[in-house]
Amino acid sequence: GGLGATLTAVPAARAEGVSETEFCVVPQPDPGEDASAILDQLLKEVLQNFKGFEPNKAKLAVTAELRMTAAVLNAFPDWIIRCESHAKGMPVENSVAKRQLTHVRAESVQSALKELGVTNIINCHGLG
Repeated sequence: GGLGATLTAVPAARAEGVSETEFCVVPQPDPGEDASAILDQLLKEVLQNFKGFEPNKAKLAVTAELRMTAAVLNAFPDWIIRCESHAKGMPVENSVAKRQLTHVRAESVQSALKELGVTNIINCHGLG
């Protein structure tokens, strides 16, 4: 299958629509803790089982991982998010079509998260 997208936070709690069997509590950083590292770790844990996209497709189904990602981002609403999408293959194999596909995939993730109530600014990047 095709690869998916990664999300990382850049400095800038709602868990609405998420059942308690999927995700219960989003930990908040204590004063003095590195909120960026905590947010990045939470996103990494939530997305580790993300299945990604079908080959050459950009349609994204709402999954438990996506709902959990929304819950995490909703707990950190003031952060700007960078959504990167990648396709299978080596960087030397990048083409205009592959970069366009990955950009549309990143926008698909952004759209799905917005539909789940995420208010963060999400910058999309298709990396081919």
